[in-house]
Amino acid sequence: DDSYDGDDIRNHSDILKQASTKAKSGKVRIDIVEAIYKEKTTSRGSSSSKSSKSRSSLKSKKAKNESRWSEGSTRKTIVLDRSTTITVLMTQCKSKLKMKKKPSRVFFVDIDSKIEMDLTNDLSGIDDGTLIYVTSYAVNNVSSPQPDDKIKEDDKDSDNEDEKLNVIDPLDAVKKVYKLHKRKLNKNRCEQQITENLPSFTESLDDLEPLPNARLDLPAANYRSKILSALDTSRVLVICGATGCGKSTQVPQYILEGMKAIGY
Repeated sequence: DDSYDGDDIRNHSDILKQASTKAKSGKVRIDIVEAIYKEKTTSRGSSSSKSSKSRSSLKSKKAKNESRWSEGSTRKTIVLDRSTTITVLMTQCKSKLKMKKKPSRVFFVDIDSKIEMDLTNDLSGIDDGTLIYVTSYAVNNVSSPQPDDKIKEDDKDSDNEDEKLNVIDPLDAVKKVYKLHKRKLNKNRCEQQITENLPSFTESLDDLEPLPNARLDLPAANYRSKILSALDTSRVLVICGATGCGKSTQVPQYILEGMKAIGY
């Protein structure tokens, strides 16, 4: 129209903005009820139900929705802001309807097409008095699976998880041996550095002072040189002997005397 100028266009856009703002503002009264899904039971009439689906898809689709879930016994009416998020709505529904499980889906059924419409963001665009269904049963929006289909998917997921758990690294044994070898090599290097920094007792055995007669009578005196020589190559030395042989009294003196012979 030639008479439709720029001011009219701006006014039209303002009207659209106000309409969208109004759709998200204000409050809305809705009815909430739990959608309880039924477990599908196998029967001999499964083949006949498949043939009936092929005959009339619309009729079977409607019957499918009716047999898939049923309304709970409790229905509540609540008033919420249109900007209320779906997460908040689920929390309110769980409390009002006293649901045992956490809700995972909120939807309403279109009156004309009988199609389930999921709510994803907020309550904008919902009319007053709309019946909102809430359920803890997860349904795929693209193609709503039956309980049997969900069980099959769960079985596939569990099989995949089992396969992941059963995967064994062929180099696992090699890696363990490598770690043990590396740990042993580092330990030997530390011991070698400690022994290299210390002087040798074996080279100074001839410089040891002779033992008095009272100490020579003890059995430990016969192992004086062996004990000092063993300390040159080992950080830990375990000495076993009978009670009174001189383990506690003589061995510390042997080490002290050996250090003195070296020059300490």
